Amino acid sequence: MSIHHIDDLPAPPARFPLGHLKTLRQSDMHRQLLEWSKQYRGLYKIRVMHEALVVIGRGTLIQEVLRQHPGAFRRRSTMQSVFQELGINSLLSAEGQQQRMLFNPAFSGEHLRAFFPSMSRVTRQLLNKAGHIAQSGNPVDGRWLFTQYTVDMLSNLVFGYDTNTLSGNNDVLRGHLAALFPGLNTRVTSAFPYWHWYKTSKDKKLEQALNTVHVFLEQRITEVKKQVFDQPTLRKKPENLLQALVVAQEENSDAFSDSSVISNAAAILVAGEDTTSSLLSWLAYLLALHPDIQSAVQEELLGLPDASLQQWPLPQTPLLTASIYESMQLKPAPPFIFAEALQDCAVGDLFVPKSTRLVMLSNAMSPDEGRFPEPEVFNPYRWLENRWLEKDKCTDSQVMPFAIGLGASPDLSLALPEITLSMGRLLEKYTISVTDAEPVRERCDFLMPDNFSISLTPLI
Repeated sequence: MSIHHIDDLPAPPARFPLGHLKTLRQSDMHRQLLEWSKQYRGLYKIRVMHEALVVIGRGTLIQEVLRQHPGAFRRRSTMQSVFQELGINSLLSAEGQQQRMLFNPAFSGEHLRAFFPSMSRVTRQLLNKAGHIAQSGNPVDGRWLFTQYTVDMLSNLVFGYDTNTLSGNNDVLRGHLAALFPGLNTRVTSAFPYWHWYKTSKDKKLEQALNTVHVFLEQRITEVKKQVFDQPTLRKKPENLLQALVVAQEENSDAFSDSSVISNAAAILVAGEDTTSSLLSWLAYLLALHPDIQSAVQEELLGLPDASLQQWPLPQTPLLTASIYESMQLKPAPPFIFAEALQDCAVGDLFVPKSTRLVMLSNAMSPDEGRFPEPEVFNPYRWLENRWLEKDKCTDSQVMPFAIGLGASPDLSLALPEITLSMGRLLEKYTISVTDAEPVRERCDFLMPDNFSISLTPLI
């Protein structure tokens, strides 16, 4: 029998007066939502105080919501209000096309080519760090290693500043960047704006961190504008994202202020650090758990012409690319996405009233409709066998977990080369192994792995 109203949806038992709020505050909430999705066949409701939230774990229904954006659905309004309140409303939180007009030119293929020398320089720092790790013979926290690399990469690419944390530099800015995502995540997922009355230590760290980043970016914008004025060639070949955004701002000064540039640059730092470091960590972990696939990827890389990964455009690496997408399929970042109905509408056979909030489970998308046989098995070959990586096959968001969000961010075009370059250069020289001390755990914040210890062995 088809479900027609939210009242008809099944719901897990709520043992607390506030409904399922306690579940949504737990560090493993994504696991619980996924288990309930399996139990209720990908469509159910949960309650937060007096509000019913619809949880969707079916790929076809999620795609239906995405197709109706921005007309019928938008990002959760709380996200925009939180970002706006903190002065970082951006492409990642705002609706409409104006922000995208600022960003799209900054992520063009021509600009990515100009960014590549910086990407290569930071990747060499990663290889130097890997050399010290391999020489010591001691395991290292993989999440820590890839987070440091991502911070160094983003600080270089976003505003041309070298934090150099891979070399052990305890950069002050790095400490502030580390406080951004946990504080923002707490506020965006909060049932009510408690910080208007009481600020926790996490809230205070968040606001202090954003203030530091804002001041830093204001200084950098002044410097970058002078650079662009003194070096006109930077208008065509910007060396970092901030330069590209300033050039885009010059071309449409009526639409974009300095605050727009600052908020978008800060948002890329917030989203990019956790997303990319999470994906790199899980990719390394999954390849380490499957040494046969890791060896096949290494064979593919070693078969490339010399120094191919040190030149732009990066060479075709089908199996490595398939492994990246398979890792995103298994461990998507983020594991769920909030949306809100702007009007009365329908999702499948379900009537969705205006203002209804949805929770879409990207980590539950693959199993339905048999699209991914054995979806919990790491099998990058499925992407090659089904030709999903071909350009005409990659328009479907179901095969692009990284970009599933409403109005997906264009920084995917930056993250994929970054992941390909870093993992490709690592696997050219080293084999990654996972130590068996304790099992790896999943942390809900962007599905980060905890207790992820790796060893690096030089290839003979």
